[in-house]
Amino acid sequence: MAEILDVARKGTVKTQIMYRADLSFTQLKEYISFLREVKLLKVNTENGKTIYIRTPKAIKYLETFAQIKSLLKKSGGQDPMHIRAPYWPSPEE
Repeated sequence: MAEILDVARKGTVKTQIMYRADLSFTQLKEYISFLREVKLLKVNTENGKTIYIRTPKAIKYLETFAQIKSLLKKSGGQDPMHIRAPYWPSPEE
């Protein structure tokens, strides 16, 4: 989600979000739906194009996310985005 919100910082179309966040179209639809529902992403129309842009609430989310990542990194020394907790399914499952 953080990647999507970063891509949408100045406003962008779905295709750009999909490619930059490395998502399938199905994944993108689910994430956009969720992010809009929780008010982290809003939609504008410019020149007939649907533009997705992050909200002020999204900026707060990203700041908090960065703090949590930093706390986790300090405690283990590894990038927390690559740590798998026992309850997360492995990619093979």
